[in-house]
Amino acid sequence: MVHTWQLDAMDADEMRKKMATELSPLHQAVMADQEDVAISLIPETRNLNTRNPENLNTPMHEAARRGMVRLISALLEAGADADPANDAGESPLHDAAFHGNLEIVKMLVARKVYIDRQPHSAGLFTPLMRAVKQKHGLVAVFLLQSGASPYKQTKWQQNAFDIAAETGDADIICLLNEFR
Repeated sequence: MVHTWQLDAMDADEMRKKMATELSPLHQAVMADQEDVAISLIPETRNLNTRNPENLNTPMHEAARRGMVRLISALLEAGADADPANDAGESPLHDAAFHGNLEIVKMLVARKVYIDRQPHSAGLFTPLMRAVKQKHGLVAVFLLQSGASPYKQTKWQQNAFDIAAETGDADIICLLNEFR
């Protein structure tokens, strides 16, 4: 026999689960590539650092991944955390470097984010290593000029020079060699 109080408890549990898996309207707009809508939602969003329960990405991660320069600027202006780590330990700087978005990289570095963060479950690749691996030379040079270390090592004991050699991209190798 199921008591009424048990049904109420189950409904509450189901409601908690639903609430925990729903994304904020800001998150939803960013993930739908609706940059203007996301910007318009900032003033009414109480927590700009809400997390996607699947990967702990914030709207800042998603905007950096999608190259949403205006949204990143608006989020930073509104006080969003510039350097949150997701469940893999990656920051928005990792996403911007991976995708070669120099303008976003510059905005985040200007906010004094941890430039040499090594995510625990992503092979310990720094933002510099990500830029090098994807052959984003301008991003790599900017990160190096901003103090990124080319000597940090991945879990496979590779540094940025090793990764550049692996890519076979002569331009990236030459750029990095200027920082030896």
